[in-house]
Amino acid sequence: MPEIRIRINSSRYRIPNIGVWLPGDVGGRIPTVPPFLAIEILSPDDRMTRMKLKIEEYFSIGVSWIWVIDPEERMTICYSQGNPAGSLCEVLRTEDAAIEIPLEKVLAPLV
Repeated sequence: MPEIRIRINSSRYRIPNIGVWLPGDVGGRIPTVPPFLAIEILSPDDRMTRMKLKIEEYFSIGVSWIWVIDPEERMTICYSQGNPAGSLCEVLRTEDAAIEIPLEKVLAPLV
């Protein structure tokens, strides 16, 4: 779901570019459970220092996977609960609800 609010705490919300929930998990316009996957697409004004805070907040509420896509640099950093430091990836993947998308397919419409 694009542009849906995710509650971080009682006074803070985040809006990922895309949120992916497992079937039956969304619950409404403001979900009651965290997404399985949060996808952030960097704009030219975004900075990784600010994105790091978002990533930490997503993990703190239980988001399993986070993809940060930089269309300008044509790269993606994939984060997971098992790899919270993240790593560059050519194929965007998740587990326990397998998703696998080659980076070139993601970047093609963003150029």
